[in-house]
Amino acid sequence: MVSTQPYRSSSFWGPCSLRWQRKGSQDYHAALDAAGNVYLLGQYQGKLSLAPGRPELSCAGKGAFVAKVSPRGEPLWLRSLSGRACALAVSPGGEVHLAGWFGGSLAVGAEKLLTCPGGQSAFVCKLSRDGRPAWAHALGEGGKNA
Repeated sequence: MVSTQPYRSSSFWGPCSLRWQRKGSQDYHAALDAAGNVYLLGQYQGKLSLAPGRPELSCAGKGAFVAKVSPRGEPLWLRSLSGRACALAVSPGGEVHLAGWFGGSLAVGAEKLLTCPGGQSAFVCKLSRDGRPAWAHALGEGGKNA
């Protein structure tokens, strides 16, 4: 879902010194790990690129994305999700936990994790510090259970 409300993703040194800032127009969630890395979760439609010319930091189509950005604002990784993600939590060590829902199948990047024949199902999943899927679980059996 595209929002007309702008967002700002920022990082600060101390109480008032701006280190970096990015602007965009997607609905998103943000979290920090103990090292100061920023994690962004949002929805996209079309093409999303964190760094032009670096295909590993781009995705196209429609779905959710989760990204990790260094404390200096450098994109570290980007993963697309075929479902809709609506919650983000990050452990102090940088492991990412996501929750949302999907219909048919849930994929993170090119890796298909879950299937749900008919209807929609909720999911929770964990990504490692480098963004690779560690595990995923479907909640419900599709239909009206999600």
